[in-house]
Amino acid sequence: MKLLTALLLSTWALWAAGPEPLPERQCTLRFAWWSQPEETCNLAVLQGKEIIPVVALEMNLELTKNYRGPANLTLLKKKNNANATATPPANAKVDPKAKPGRERLEDWEPLTTVALPDSSEVGIILFLNETKQCLARAFDYDPKRFPYGSLRLINLTRYGLAGHLNQANFHIGSGGNEALPVLFRDRTVSVLAIDSVLNQQIVSRVLETKIIGYPNHRGLIFVLELPATDSTEPPKFETRSIDSILPVPTAAPGPSKDAGTKKAGKNQPTKP
Repeated sequence: MKLLTALLLSTWALWAAGPEPLPERQCTLRFAWWSQPEETCNLAVLQGKEIIPVVALEMNLELTKNYRGPANLTLLKKKNNANATATPPANAKVDPKAKPGRERLEDWEPLTTVALPDSSEVGIILFLNETKQCLARAFDYDPKRFPYGSLRLINLTRYGLAGHLNQANFHIGSGGNEALPVLFRDRTVSVLAIDSVLNQQIVSRVLETKIIGYPNHRGLIFVLELPATDSTEPPKFETRSIDSILPVPTAAPGPSKDAGTKKAGKNQPTKP
């Protein structure tokens, strides 16, 4: 009876504890600034209790960082008065077994939070508004859902965006993030036109330009509404884009010519 009770108690304890909860997101992060801040801004993400430094370039998503943590990502900024690691003297001896010190939480402060989409690869664009407050917007960057040969329009305005890419029409609501209805299978010269729309009425032309689409390229087009200086004037917008190219796989090196020559020479019959 005592043995049965002990087994029941241990089973209940395991059931009550349950399995370790899975992280809400496990993905690759790519950060980019809309415009690089004038002051140096060291960034990091909070992953559990660990501080993971990250780098954001201006309109460039090439740098990656693996992430495993909450879906609401916390982005940190290093405090200006944080103690920097002192540069060792030139004649100082370095211990090869020494481990680099971990970042201290007290040296960092919250910068912003951003909700991550359910994707294996996420792009995050960072902005500083007129009050130097940091805003962030995350979007799906997975090649399976954002394939090469396509364009994706990210609406960062309070207006709807409507237009056409060649003969294909589109409409993306405020804050929307959608692929444009064309997939380039060959090099194609196209006309892209975008208008701002409010209550199904065109407010102003945002962009009209010729673009060249490639099957091995994919492009992000961001539309940002600029702060109004006069309420009587039509709204003004700024558009920027990020283009990425499908990496070309490198072929495995074959046997060298010297190796083949030596092998053939070794099998040649010797002269009498």
